[in-house]
Amino acid sequence: METDKTGLKFLNRDLKWEFVEVKEAGTTRLKNLMYFKHQNKSSDLSPSQVVQVSDIDVFVLGGHQDYKSLLARKYNASRSCLQVNLKSGELIQRPNMIRGRQYFYPSVIGHKIYVLGGMT
Repeated sequence: METDKTGLKFLNRDLKWEFVEVKEAGTTRLKNLMYFKHQNKSSDLSPSQVVQVSDIDVFVLGGHQDYKSLLARKYNASRSCLQVNLKSGELIQRPNMIRGRQYFYPSVIGHKIYVLGGMT
């Protein structure tokens, strides 16, 4: 097992960190920075969860109203379903989850995302 400069251990894989600037169509970097600058966050931890669905797409799911994750506008964070294209950085808001969740475990089986456990 290898360890990189951050202390993360990889199972004999050649993994590299890559920066992706994520933004919703129609927004600017400045608008995003100004919006998040004024958000009240008591912790850097997010109750949202991320699940990978393809080589280039992940979904950021759920969370809590006090911990906005990616959209630089008001939205229902606990029910949110945000698709992020890691190649382009494009962010798309998808239909909300049926129930708001935080601190849960997402899983992809076939072409469906399942949300297990957590809290409302």
